[in-house]
Amino acid sequence: MKYISKLTLALFCAMLLVSIADAQAQKKPKLKGLAKEMIGNWSLDDFDMKLDESKADSTVKKQFEMMKMYMGMMKEQMKGKVTFTFNADGTYTNTADQEGESKTEKGTWTMEGNKLKLKPETPDEDLPEFFTTSMVNKLLTLEAPAKKGEPINMVMKFAKK
Repeated sequence: MKYISKLTLALFCAMLLVSIADAQAQKKPKLKGLAKEMIGNWSLDDFDMKLDESKADSTVKKQFEMMKMYMGMMKEQMKGKVTFTFNADGTYTNTADQEGESKTEKGTWTMEGNKLKLKPETPDEDLPEFFTTSMVNKLLTLEAPAKKGEPINMVMKFAKK
């Protein structure tokens, strides 16, 4: 009789463990579409800037032209020196190599439609609320305001490594 009770208890514990594991597996978000395509390592391939002229005064337009000129000179130097790794568990790592110094940021990411939200471990007030994200010709494109509230957008294109 004791043997049957122990066997019943062991079976009950096994079923409980299986149901807990199944419940935890169901809690993990299923990635699909663009979010699923983003999983992996990405390296900066190209970047540019866009101006919403309907929201820009003459001062902003001049700033935009100067920034665009500067960005043109920096393109080749920056290519491949900014990377993102997006993991299926919703974490990311961003590394930027600038002037021989490497800076790494870690955090979590979520997708809502085509809006990528990054939440770094160390809060960053300059980080845009979200990046408009797309995948064209196997390049991951992230677009967001260069500065909050300004009509100048930074457009970064990343190639999968």
